[in-house]
Amino acid sequence: MNIIKIEQASRFSWPALEEQELPIGIFRYTAEANHCSSSLAPNLEIRIDPDELIAQTEVFFAEKNLPPTVRLREGSPQISSLDQSLSLAGYDLDAHFSVMVLNLDPYEAESHSGADKDWHYSHLNDWVRAWHCLRKRDQRLSLIHRVSLARVTDPCCFLLFQDHLSRPVASGFAVLYKGALGIHGIATSKQSRRKGYATRAVNQLLQWGKRNGAEWAYLHVDSLNIAAFNLYTKLGFSEMYKYWYRVRH
Repeated sequence: MNIIKIEQASRFSWPALEEQELPIGIFRYTAEANHCSSSLAPNLEIRIDPDELIAQTEVFFAEKNLPPTVRLREGSPQISSLDQSLSLAGYDLDAHFSVMVLNLDPYEAESHSGADKDWHYSHLNDWVRAWHCLRKRDQRLSLIHRVSLARVTDPCCFLLFQDHLSRPVASGFAVLYKGALGIHGIATSKQSRRKGYATRAVNQLLQWGKRNGAEWAYLHVDSLNIAAFNLYTKLGFSEMYKYWYRVRH
């Protein structure tokens, strides 16, 4: 597993509404559903002129009526200079994320008798509705997420946990892309936290991936979410690289 493969798998695991791949990088647009997902990821395989990057970014996002946003990641000697140039141009740090990985070769999928069958594989529309409820997201944005996730063409599964009244208490989904299992959408209701639902959700998705030929698993975690970072570390994940956003408001 390498950074380029994870970056590619992540693109296909949660597709943008619109994507433009240019020599300077990849522009992704997801409307107002997630401002960080609407961003430019520079092509770090070439030498980038910061002024050109800023100019193209501002043209693209002006057309979308969104603040220009650039996603930077570790792994290139020019990141430091790009980051500094964006800072000097008025782009503020907005969010930091860690990408964590797990080798699934030694991972053993467990069998479940069904005694604790408070989870099920969900239809996309039901999953998005429940996830928005768990995350307290604006339900008006659920259509954007349904359209986006409906574009996933690789094997995937959407997982929901429910209480005895059939109310959602936890969620997660996974997409398998060329042996890489992306785990996304892990969420737990406020009343159900610290009860092991997130651990069980991740394990169920890992088991699904292992059964379907996944070799590695990866996930993205907000660097400020120490509890989630520690949880994934206990499950065997380790940090591979970091990325962050710069936004001009």
